Formats: sequence, C-alpha cells, structure tokens
Amino acid sequence: MSHVLSFVGNFGGDPVMRYLPSGTAVVNGSVATNNKYKNAEGEEVNEVIWFRLTWWGKSGEVVNTYFKKGQPIYIVAARLKGTEEGQPKVYQRDDGTWASSFEATVEKWEFISGANGNGQNATSEDKEVIPF
Repeated sequence: MSHVLSFVGNFGGDPVMRYLPSGTAVVNGSVATNNKYKNAEGEEVNEVIWFRLTWWGKSGEVVNTYFKKGQPIYIVAARLKGTEEGQPKVYQRDDGTWASSFEATVEKWEFISGANGNGQNATSEDKEVIPF
C-alpha cells in the first residue's frame, strides 16, 4: 500500500452488507473519529472526522455480524479511495449545510478490547468467528 490510515472510531450507523453476483460480500459503514482540544482562545473544540469504509469478503461478513451503530472499532490499515490526492468527499446535507468524509477500503481491523462481547480480541485475520 502506498498510504495507510490507522484510527479508532465509532460506527455512525449499522453496517450494510450486499453480495456481488460472484458471491463476494461487500460491507459499507460510516465510522467517526473525535479529536477534542482547546484552540488558541482556550475554547474546547470537538473535531469529528467521518470515514466511509468498505470491507470485502469474510472480513466484511464478520463486521456486519458483530458491529452496530455506536460501537468502537480499531482500523489498523485502510487505504483511501475515490478522491484525487487523498482529498475528502465534500457534499451538501439535506439541511443545506456542507460536510465531508473520507472514503477508504479497510485492509485490516480489530475489535476494541472486549467489544465482541466475550472479553477476547478478534481481528479481521481470524479464521473463526468469535460468538457473543
């Protein structure tokens, strides 16, 4: 990979899964990251950055099974897609305000400790799905 993103965020909605005619699973989901800091005037700022993510195959099926809106996920490696020079996608919301998000394909991810319901960590490389 020429560029790699790594971050922790929370799902903004439930993942959505579909299957290609070939039978390959494709899962899409939005994950938000938060960065809280104080600006030069001492005011607290909460910066939210959205990522529109895609998972393929078994990895996507596991994400679809175990993640719901609000749950945390650790994106170990993802690559930006669909934008020139890594720029975010800019769009206008229904209420007329502007927003942006980055689009990326997830290569590797991990549950946040205990997030899979049984206190064990699991990753996108696991061969067996860990049940709740």
